Amino acid sequence: MSGVNKEFKTIDERIALLKSRNLKFKNEDKAVKILKTYSYFDIINSNEKLFQNNSNNHKYYIYDIYFEDLFYIYCFNQRLSSLTMDNVLYIELSLKNSIAYRFSEQYCTTLQTAEEYTNMQNYICPPINQRDLYNKFNNFHMFRNDFVSTLKSHYTYMATYDKLPLWVALKGLTLGNIAYMILFLNSNIKSNIKMDMQIDSISNDAFDYGIYLLKEIRNNCAHGEMVYRFSKKYNVRYLNVASAVNEFGLNRTDAKYIDVLRVLSKFISKKDLRKIKRCILMFYIHFLLIGRKKIATKILGKMGNSDIKVWMNL
Repeated sequence: MSGVNKEFKTIDERIALLKSRNLKFKNEDKAVKILKTYSYFDIINSNEKLFQNNSNNHKYYIYDIYFEDLFYIYCFNQRLSSLTMDNVLYIELSLKNSIAYRFSEQYCTTLQTAEEYTNMQNYICPPINQRDLYNKFNNFHMFRNDFVSTLKSHYTYMATYDKLPLWVALKGLTLGNIAYMILFLNSNIKSNIKMDMQIDSISNDAFDYGIYLLKEIRNNCAHGEMVYRFSKKYNVRYLNVASAVNEFGLNRTDAKYIDVLRVLSKFISKKDLRKIKRCILMFYIHFLLIGRKKIATKILGKMGNSDIKVWMNL
């Protein structure tokens, strides 16, 4: 089966192609400068399907859409991605700090026990009927004999330690690694971590899925994906997703950006939440003031709910 092939086109040729598809321009000279600075793919290809009629294999913008509209959507997505990433990184740092402290106070209190975080006996092994998670536990890289030595070979500053403390080792773990580690912690440690992060009111199921979803949106942001189009199916077999969906009040089919925000709201301050909501509101108001509300509602709908009031009430 043949794949998609794209030939190189100059910026002038790209603009001519877009005009042939009924995309309008307010200022072509400015559009040329934008396309010399920003990715054509991210501005056009990532957004065009929302505003095109692709019948008969011919792309055609279905109503008055301007290049400047697509660029504004792109800029909005960049701001939203940056705010989201900043908050997830803050949560990740807080989470690692709490894990290091709470695990160490139970298992790593002396120099001799400093590396007990590599001992699988200090974790809870999932039941064998949870085969995916059970297999992950038995092959978890933190339990490998070369885990510490591998970290030391990758990070020069870690090699200066004789016994590598957990709070240093965690710097070499991704949020994905941490998400699995959390699943294997005993209930006492997990309860203390939730207390440290001031989320002790949520259940362990919600906590586990919340970290998983934040890991997914972090990857989305880090790889430059379109955050407003974020979508994740609820097919994580090793998590009690149904319980978490009910507790967080998430969409029933799959997780959209609005669901990410619902989860984030449990982990971050109201001030930081307001910054994200303000970003969304300013985007909505921009298109409202220029008489193009339908563009804003279409994007908000792609994010999980087309009603701006729902977003503001989160």
